[in-house]
Amino acid sequence: VSIIPKAILELTHDSFLSNIPRQTHPLRPKPGFSSGDEVEGLNCLSWRLAVETSNVIEWKTVPKECEGYVGNYILGDQYRKDSRMVTLEAIKFAKSLNLSGDGKDVWVFDVDETTLSNIPYYAKHGFGAEPYNSSAFNEWVLKAEAPALPETFELYKELVDLGVKIVFLTGRSDVLGRGPATVSNLKNAGYNIWEKVILKNRTIYPHPTSIFFKSSERAKLVEEGYRIVGNMGDQWSDLLGDPTGGRTFKLPDPILMSIIPNAIQELTHDSFLSNIDIPRQMHLLRPKTGFSSGDEVEGLHCLSWRLAVETNNIIKWETVPKECEGYVGNYMLGQQYRNDSRIVTREAIKYVKSLTLSGDGKDAWVFDIDETTLSNLPYYAEHGFGAEPFNKYKFLDWVLKAEAKALPETFELYEVLKDLGVKIVFLTGRTDEFDRRPATEKNLRGAGYDTWEKTSMMILVAGIKLFIHLELVQFSSNQVKGPNS
Repeated sequence: VSIIPKAILELTHDSFLSNIPRQTHPLRPKPGFSSGDEVEGLNCLSWRLAVETSNVIEWKTVPKECEGYVGNYILGDQYRKDSRMVTLEAIKFAKSLNLSGDGKDVWVFDVDETTLSNIPYYAKHGFGAEPYNSSAFNEWVLKAEAPALPETFELYKELVDLGVKIVFLTGRSDVLGRGPATVSNLKNAGYNIWEKVILKNRTIYPHPTSIFFKSSERAKLVEEGYRIVGNMGDQWSDLLGDPTGGRTFKLPDPILMSIIPNAIQELTHDSFLSNIDIPRQMHLLRPKTGFSSGDEVEGLHCLSWRLAVETNNIIKWETVPKECEGYVGNYMLGQQYRNDSRIVTREAIKYVKSLTLSGDGKDAWVFDIDETTLSNLPYYAEHGFGAEPFNKYKFLDWVLKAEAKALPETFELYEVLKDLGVKIVFLTGRTDEFDRRPATEKNLRGAGYDTWEKTSMMILVAGIKLFIHLELVQFSSNQVKGPNS
C-alpha cells in the first residue's frame, strides 16, 4: 500500500495497530468501499478475493449472504474494470514481444467467461445460486448466442493485428452438437480468424481434470512446432500444468455470483448487454453506491489493480500507482485487509482440521515471515506504504529492532496448528547476514510464536543467494496465500 501522510490519526480499531500512526489520505474512498467501516456485503469482497486466489476451493454455490454483493458486481461496472485491467496488461505484454513472424506464435484462449460471456444464461439460472445443470447449459450452448466479452475481444483484435495465431481451447466436449455450435457462436460474436478450435474429445479424455486436458492439448501444440506466447482463462485450471506458455493471464471469474431476482430492471449501462434479452436481476439490498454497483467512485479502478496484482496478472511493479495511494492506504489501515486475511486463515484452519495427521512429528506447515506471520506496518507507515522504493538498509534497521507484531489472523492459525501437533517451519527471504537471524527469532518469540521446528533463511555464499534446503517428510499440497500487502 501507499498513502500520502497528509493526516495523522490515532488508529484505534484494535490492538494490532493501535500503537502506530494512522496516516490517511485526505480524499478517502466512501465509507465501506475500503475504509474499514462495516457495510453489508463487505466480507463478500474477501470471499471473492479468496476464490480468485484459489484459497477457497470446492465450493458449489455462492454463499447466501453474498447474493446481493455478487449480483451487483457482475451487472455493475466493477467486473468490466477488473477484466479491462487484465486485458490491458496482456496487450502491453503482447506488444513487447519479439515475434518470429513465421506463423508459429500462438495465444491460447479459454472460451466460456473468457472469450464468450454466458451472463444471459446465468441471469436465468440464479447466477451461481443454483447448482450447475449440464442439460440446461447445453441447450444454451446450442443456441450460439453468447456475446463476446468486450475486453477480451479488444485483446483478440490486437493479437490478430500483431500476427499472433489464435487457439481456442475449451472444456466443452465435442458431443451433442457442441462443436459446430461453438464455432458458430465464435463467428457470430466477431471472432472470425483463428488457427484452431480445440474441444474436449470424450474418447481421449473420458474423465480427466481440466488441468490434465488443457495442459495435454497445449503440449500437443508445442510438439507441432507452435510457440505459446500467451495463455488466458478465467479459471486456474485453464492456466496450470506445463506447458503454460510464455505468460498466463487470469480474468476474473464472473460466476462467483448469485442474486435473488427480487427486482427486475432493464440493463442499459452499456452496449455489451443492453441489446441482449437479459433481465437485470438486482437484489433489493444493494451494497452502498460505488461499492460494487458500477457507479463511478474515486479509487474504484484501484480495486481492479489490487486484484490484478494478487492474481499475478500485474508483475514487476515497484511502487503503488499514484492514483491508488488513497485507496490502498485505507485498505491496509481499515478492516478490509483484516477481513481478507481472516477468510484465508479460516479456510486454512478448516483444511488442517480435516487432515489425518501421522502423529510421528513429521507433519509440517511452512510459513513465510514478512506480512504473513509478522506485520511490518509500523515500518511502512513511516516509509510511504509502498509509495517509496524499497530501501534495504532502512528495512534492516527495522528488522534489527525486532518490534514487528504478529498478524492476528495468522497467529490464530499458528495456535491451532500447535494444538494439532503440526510442526512449524518459518521460511523467509531474509538473509542471515547482519544479525538478521537472532533478530528475527527474537521478534518471533516476542510476537508470541514460541514454538517451531526450523527457521530457514537465505544464506550468502560469495555474493550468491541460496536457500537452505529443508528435508521434511510431509507438506500440505494446498497453497494458502494471504493478501498482498
